[in-house]
Amino acid sequence: MKTKKINISKYLLLFMIPLISFVGHSQTKEEEAFLKDLKKLTKEDVMGKKLELNPSIVSFDLEGRKMSFESITPQLRDKKYSADLYADSNGKLKALALRLAGKGVFNFAASNSRKKSPLVNKPSPSFSVTDINGNSYSLEELKGKVVVLNFWFIKCPPCIMEMPDLNKLVKKYKSDDVVFIAISPNDSKEQIQKFLKTKAFNYNIVPQNYSIIKKFGISSYPTNVVIDKNGKITFMKIGYNKQVPELISAEIDKQL
Repeated sequence: MKTKKINISKYLLLFMIPLISFVGHSQTKEEEAFLKDLKKLTKEDVMGKKLELNPSIVSFDLEGRKMSFESITPQLRDKKYSADLYADSNGKLKALALRLAGKGVFNFAASNSRKKSPLVNKPSPSFSVTDINGNSYSLEELKGKVVVLNFWFIKCPPCIMEMPDLNKLVKKYKSDDVVFIAISPNDSKEQIQKFLKTKAFNYNIVPQNYSIIKKFGISSYPTNVVIDKNGKITFMKIGYNKQVPELISAEIDKQL
C-alpha cells in the first residue's frame, strides 16, 4: 500500500494566522488614564536628543501593566523591545510603554550599542561629593589619581549583577592611586546602608546626588567611567556587560 505524503506547512500557516493576530500591545484602563494628558513623542521629537531615563519615569509593560523602572530595565536593554515615550507640556519625559522592536518610537538597546559618549577624551565635569561615611571627594583634589565612577541605584538588577566583579577591582588596585566612587541619583544614605546589609559594594558610595548624574549626562544604568590623572575622561561604558570590569581594569592599567 502506497503512503501519501502530507505537506503540513500550509496547515501550520493556517494555525499561525489566528495566533499572530493576538500578539501585540493592549492598553489597559490604567495605562490609558495615565497617558491621556501626556504627549506621545514621535521619532522626530527624539532624534538626536539625549533621553534621560531614571526611576521616576512611570513604566508600562507589553500588557499595559504598570511596572517598576528597575523591572522593565532589562527589557529596555534587549534589542527585541522598543518603547513609546510620553512627555508633559514642558517636554519632560514622564512615562514609557514597552513595545516589540519596530513598534515603538525608540530602541534604547540599539541606540546605546551605536553611540559613543561625547564626554570621552574630554575634561571631566567638575564635581564635589560626600560619601555615606562622610568622606569628601572633588575632581580637583583627585588630580594625580585615577578615578573610577559607577552610576547605579539600589533597585537596578544589572547594577547589582556587576558588583562582585567591581569589588574585585577595588581589591586589585587597593595599593595604587585609584579611587572608586559610586553615585546614586535618588537613594538616600539610610536606604543605601540598609542595602549594604545584604549586598557587598566596596566603592565609596555617594547617596542621592542627581546633580552629578545630570552633569555627566547619565541616562542608563549602570554606567562606568574612568578619569585619568589629569582629569580627562578616557573610558565610559553604558549598560551591563560581563566584559565591562575587564575593560575597566585594562583602562586603569593604561592610566597608572
